[in-house]
Parts: sequence; C-alpha cells; structure tokens
Amino acid sequence: MKRDKPITLAYQAPVLSQNSRAIIRDKPITLAYQAPVLSQNSRAIIKGISNYVRLHGDWHLRITNESIEKIIPILKSSGVNGAFLAPRSVEEEQIVADSGIPCVLTHTSAPQKVLPYFTANNDLLGRMAAEHFIEKGFVNFGYYSLSNHLFWSRERLAGFKERVTQAGGTVFVFESPVTTEYAMASEKGQSLPWPPSSWTSSAAHVHHWIRSLPKPVGIMASDDGMGYDLIEASEEAGIRVPEEMAVLGTYNDLTLCLVSNPPLSSIAVDMEQNGYNAAALLHRIIIGKEKMRGQRLTNEPTHIITRQSTDILAVEDSDLAAALHFIRTNYDRPIRVADVVDQTSASRRGLEIKFREHIRHSMTEEIMRVKIDQITRMLLESDMSIERISDALAFGSPARMREAFRRSKGVNPLEFRMEHRKT
Repeated sequence: MKRDKPITLAYQAPVLSQNSRAIIRDKPITLAYQAPVLSQNSRAIIKGISNYVRLHGDWHLRITNESIEKIIPILKSSGVNGAFLAPRSVEEEQIVADSGIPCVLTHTSAPQKVLPYFTANNDLLGRMAAEHFIEKGFVNFGYYSLSNHLFWSRERLAGFKERVTQAGGTVFVFESPVTTEYAMASEKGQSLPWPPSSWTSSAAHVHHWIRSLPKPVGIMASDDGMGYDLIEASEEAGIRVPEEMAVLGTYNDLTLCLVSNPPLSSIAVDMEQNGYNAAALLHRIIIGKEKMRGQRLTNEPTHIITRQSTDILAVEDSDLAAALHFIRTNYDRPIRVADVVDQTSASRRGLEIKFREHIRHSMTEEIMRVKIDQITRMLLESDMSIERISDALAFGSPARMREAFRRSKGVNPLEFRMEHRKT
C-alpha cells in the first residue's frame, strides 16, 4: 500500500525501557514551527529543534508564517503531533490553549500556567549588562524599552537595577506614553494589541530622555531592536555614541548589530540549545511522559560581544583609566599587579583602593576576569584547542587555565564549548 503521509500514533508506557525506546524511535512524529518572520533567533531555535529531530528517525518539521488564527485549524485537521508557536496577543495565547495541541510558545506576553514557553534568563541578562558598564567605569546608568509592561523586560530591568544598586548607582528608566497606556490597561484587566516596537512612535520623548540623562551614561536596551532604535534616535538628538552614551543590546542579532552606526554591542544568548531542549520537552509531552504545566524554557546568555557602541572607558581618574586600559590590551601576556601599578603614578595600595571603590573588586580579579572573557570568546567563536588558548592567553599551562575557568563558570572549558556549540 502506498504511504502518502506519516501515520500519527500515540505511545504510552510507565517506563521508557530499551524496547519502548526502540518503538518510539520508529514512530513518525510531525512537528510544526510557526512564526510571522524567520528572524535570526527563529533560525537558531529551528536549528536546535532540527538537531533533536535528526536523532529520532522518521520525524518531520514543517515551518509556516501563517497567523495563529489561520494555522491552528490547519494543524488540528492535519493531525500534527506538536507545535512551536508564537502568539502575539493574549487572545492568540487563548486560541492556542483551547486547541489542545501539544506545544511550546516561543513568544509570550506573560508567564504561562499551562503552556510551556521560551524566555531568557532575564535577571542574568540585566546583571551582565550592568557589570559590563560598571567594569568600564560608568556611574550613570539607563534602561530603554518600549515593553516595560511585559514580564521579560521587567525581569531584565530588575537584574540591571540590582547590580547597579550594589555598585552604588542609580538607573534612569525610559517611560513612554505607549508603555504607560499598556500598563494601565493591564491593571484594568484589558487586553490591547502588541505595541509598536519602534522609537519613532514616541520620538520626542526619546530625544528628551536621552538629552536629560547625566553624561557619560551606559544604557541597557531590552533587546537589539531597541538598541538599534536608540542609536538612531541619539543621532537625531545630537548625542554622541559611545562618548556620551554607550548602548548595549541583547541576543546579538547580527543584522541589527552591524547595521547600527556605530555597531551595537550585545549579549549573546544560546537559542540553539533552547530549541534542542524544547524539542526534547515537546517529545516527552507527545508520548505522554510529561504534561504541559507552564514549563519555563530558559535561553541562557553566554558572553558579551563588544562593538563600538560600548567601546569606551568612562573613568575620570587617570590612574584607574590607565590601569584598566593596560589590563584590557595586555590580556595575552602574563601580567601581574606590579605591571599594572607601573602604568600609573599611584602606589599599589592607592590603586587597589581605587579598584575596590570604583570597579568593586581587586586588580588580580580584574586581570583574571578579562582573561576568562577572552577564553569564552575563543571557545565559542573559534576552533582553537584548549592548549592553544592557554598558550595564547599566557596561562602557563592548560591545567591552570581549566581550573581558573571552572572557578568562574562552574564547568570546564570543553564542557562549556560542548554545551553552547552544536556544530
């Protein structure tokens, strides 16, 4: 008999024995991936899903850009086993929930109680952004978003504020009329369409805000789109980037980051790994091993890609600025604290006090922090061996480098590379 399409079956077992796994491996499963636009993030997620799909025999992944309203009936009638969906409103989230289709949301307006959903480790994103600016000597900080009514933006802001507060700083938060309107609607239990994502909807307010900020200021944008828009607005407002205003985005969308003028620094996030994890979760749901219960799938940030938008040291103290510059430009040498002190007119004790007051850690810790950052870049952005990386960064031995990296990241370098690189 000719087989026109995969046969859809269900498999339930109390325990996944070796025999059970063999049966499941042969069972054809069809998954759908829906998104209005195949962005860089979507492509990374799909790649992670595909990596999982390839491990499981006769599986099929279908991609569509149809709206939720149009695609849900089609998915139900075609017998798709599970789906990755990107609803753009509370109403669309409810349509998905009512459909009964096993699914994972790649986009959501709020934490879910039933439907599994993607979001980032938002608190860590905020803290990493704050640390990036603190290490560069900033004492003025800002947070820019048109989505402060959404949970993920609030979580990023909370993490950013927490670390800035620890350093003795204050965060100036942009509040647009759009944000206020959506916050008031949310408090009343009302649902509005998703707000515009461009600064042009409130250009005058953006111009006024960035002009009013104390300078120099380091601003975390809630995502790369916001970072790009902020840099565009700064040009119209006559604010120099990064000299007066440094801008950091999130997710490292190369198109947005590189088209920005100047290029936008951003926090890289491992979307591919989350796609793989989401496919594994959806598989367990499809075969009845796990139920949908609002599981939160976390996109983990890996490192910061520094480009021109934050390539500056906002340090007024000449000795501290000279010391930081020396450490950042000599990470590939076996430098010691004495070498750093020699670049300044300060005493060792005096310079150490300045580090503690402004950078919040010692010179030794700063030297190692810069080296660890370089190890991370080389692991993720090159195929260099551990031995070559150790030699390039003057660690003395691969063992010493492994131990230093493990103390900082909690895993050894190879484990870190394997976790965050799939190819």
